[in-house]
Amino acid sequence: MPTYTAADASCTIFTYKEGLLAKAAHDLKLAANQFTVELSEGNLRAEFQSGAIEVVCAMENGREAPGKIGRWDKGKIQGNLKKDVLNTKRHPSIVFQSKSIEREEDRATIVGDLTLCGRTKELRITAQKNGSNWSARVRIHQPDFGIKPFSAALGTIKIQPALDVEITLPAQ
Repeated sequence: MPTYTAADASCTIFTYKEGLLAKAAHDLKLAANQFTVELSEGNLRAEFQSGAIEVVCAMENGREAPGKIGRWDKGKIQGNLKKDVLNTKRHPSIVFQSKSIEREEDRATIVGDLTLCGRTKELRITAQKNGSNWSARVRIHQPDFGIKPFSAALGTIKIQPALDVEITLPAQ
């Protein structure tokens, strides 16, 4: 049974700004830096340590903009993420457990349960084989998991309720 970690796979989270003063905010690229993904015949289980999600950089027009956020701002964003958004002390892990996997050549459809912040919701994920990797991107609606999207300045700067999670694993 292959097991993958952040050493040989990646999990990236993309958040998007909105609100009256959205121009003062940033779309963000985050990385889950501690996780395991276990695969066996017809089964996939992934566990992510919520406290190990870190800000990588700002995004502008779908491209990385590394110099847009300073170290102090990154620290403040990560603090808000851990304390106010994910409540990592109460919910230290995020778990996905497949219920079914249907594979057709270089494409797979995975149906399973995602448990995030103490709530579980079924997700349908399409994975695609690209060369030596499998990758999947799924949209998560934060309120489905009891998460109130972050906002500041009396709600004039906010994070959209939907975010995207992209995971890439080596193909076997």
